[in-house]
Amino acid sequence: MTETWEAITSRRNVRSFTEQPISETDLERICEGARRTPSVGNRQHRDLVVVVTS
Repeated sequence: MTETWEAITSRRNVRSFTEQPISETDLERICEGARRTPSVGNRQHRDLVVVVTS
């Protein structure tokens, strides 16, 4: 989880993916990080789409 949070806060792009599932706790923290990002001109409009497959 620490690595994920560091990747988000360092704003680096990761272009390789694995089939490893993300825990629900980690996914919630990732979404919270996305919700807390600043918006352009402080307009506060954003669409966040999360697709969960099983």
